[in-house]
Amino acid sequence: MPIAIERNTVCNVDGWLLRPCPFLPITEFSCGDDDLDEYFREDAIEARDLMTCETFVLTHEKSSDAAVGLVSVCNDTMAMKDIRGLPELKGTPEAKLNYKDWPAVKIARLAVLRDVQGKNVGSHLMNLLKHLFVVENRTGCRIMTVDAYNKPEVIRFYVKNGFDFITAKDINRQTRGMWFDLLPCRNSFPPRVEEPATAPTQPD
Repeated sequence: MPIAIERNTVCNVDGWLLRPCPFLPITEFSCGDDDLDEYFREDAIEARDLMTCETFVLTHEKSSDAAVGLVSVCNDTMAMKDIRGLPELKGTPEAKLNYKDWPAVKIARLAVLRDVQGKNVGSHLMNLLKHLFVVENRTGCRIMTVDAYNKPEVIRFYVKNGFDFITAKDINRQTRGMWFDLLPCRNSFPPRVEEPATAPTQPD
């Protein structure tokens, strides 16, 4: 179960740690996809400078300086018209809200080091990322979205991690819009425990 140890840092009992990436670019990182590798080597720097995306790095306590996963996230919205059409939310109080959009966080890019792919590392990253946007919800964020590459292995990964398709209209497109409802996670993730403040010493 993930545990928040700092405002923007979470870890789990298996030793995985997700935190803001303190250094960009990460030139030695490769996931085997040229587009993703190029993004984290070049575009992620500009995105951070322009405040359009923030990049987080997944490491393990056994090698805390070695990046095994990277994810960039940005703000997003999900149209109410799409939400009302989802079977999971049809007829619920949420579907009846008079909103035009719902606040969301978008996974802009996600990559796992090629050497550790297929070893559940991506799911550790995903669980920690969900925790980050559920505990101490920063701006109101109900939905997690992603435009997933329309490849069987990528779609399987997101489905495995609880994502569903927003629409069937993009079934033949290069990417597919997918979503995850963060609300059910709220009761399964523990809040961050603050260290008790030390009482100031009174002068003699």
